[in-house]
Amino acid sequence: MNKDLIIALLALAFAGCAAALLVVIAKWQEEKERRFDEISRAVGIENDLERAMSVIENQQTEIKAMEFRIGQVRLRNRNLQDRLSEEICPTSNHIWKDGRCVKCGRVQDD
Repeated sequence: MNKDLIIALLALAFAGCAAALLVVIAKWQEEKERRFDEISRAVGIENDLERAMSVIENQQTEIKAMEFRIGQVRLRNRNLQDRLSEEICPTSNHIWKDGRCVKCGRVQDD
């Protein structure tokens, strides 16, 4: 009977170890899935951030190009105004009213 009791105790101990092992494996699997989800979200956020930064960089490049074009247009307008002033007011005989020449449209320099 002693032998049967030892076998029964060993069987119970083995069953307990097996159950504990199953619980540990289930917890490990759950933790692995949770970490995978965290990593997936982090990668998704990083990808979104990279796309947003790329859009911002493109917009900044476009803004710089527009600012350059605006500067070119202003320079061209200033040159055209100078030519118009030379034609209409050749001796710089401007007639100023509210800071603008009524003859050629030139804005009075401060």
